[in-house]
Amino acid sequence: MASQAGVELQASFECEVDVGTARARCRVEALQTIDRRCGKVVQESPMTLSRGDAVICSVRPLEMLALEAHADVAALGKLCLRQDGAMLGVGVVESVQSEQCVLLRYS
Repeated sequence: MASQAGVELQASFECEVDVGTARARCRVEALQTIDRRCGKVVQESPMTLSRGDAVICSVRPLEMLALEAHADVAALGKLCLRQDGAMLGVGVVESVQSEQCVLLRYS
């Protein structure tokens, strides 16, 4: 959900994402404005978002980041998008698509 009015989010927009206590740079790759009541797509690739708009977006982290789908691990499934310290929006992770997986084992 967008929290700032007149934010110009478009394909390849870069900002910061906060997940739990971690912060990493990310790139917003695709946007769809949806109707909050029924969940249907209203607009593909909108140029700007108004305060309160509901959006489905694809976000690609540019740095290492641990996140999970909200249904699996709620603490790692809530995120906040920021730019220059100002909050752009908040949301939940619906799914994670990973190109590289690294297994870390701690003993």
